Amino acid sequence: GEKFLEVSPGSSTEPEFNPGETVRGIDPPRIDQLLSQSYGLAGKLIDFVDKNQGSMIDTINMMNKLVVNLNKVLRQIDDTTQNKKIIQIMKNMATVTDDMAFFTQKLRTEDGQRTIELMKKLIWRMENLDGPSLRKFLQEEGIKAKIF
Repeated sequence: GEKFLEVSPGSSTEPEFNPGETVRGIDPPRIDQLLSQSYGLAGKLIDFVDKNQGSMIDTINMMNKLVVNLNKVLRQIDDTTQNKKIIQIMKNMATVTDDMAFFTQKLRTEDGQRTIELMKKLIWRMENLDGPSLRKFLQEEGIKAKIF
């Protein structure tokens, strides 16, 4: 508990002392004050824990349930990624998606737009035809050869 004097060389960023200059030092904290403050802090922590013990236990239990459920979900995801049927379905979906992207990309071209317009015109022309008329239309020499 005795006071002491420590003199350090300082740093290059601090200015130098002038001869005869008085410098005020820093008083170290007193041990009795530190102990008193520590007791006060410990008392506040104990009061907090006592007042909130139920909610803290509930929070810990809820976090435990959350971890258990998360582990179940992770196991299910792991099982799913190992299932050969699901892997094949995912590959098939990727293939179908690529094919659809290729197909729709072609439809966005000028030629694709013309083809869609021609198909719409053909469908609208065929709307008023009945079954026999449609069969006759498809069986005519030039039409049958072009379609098949």
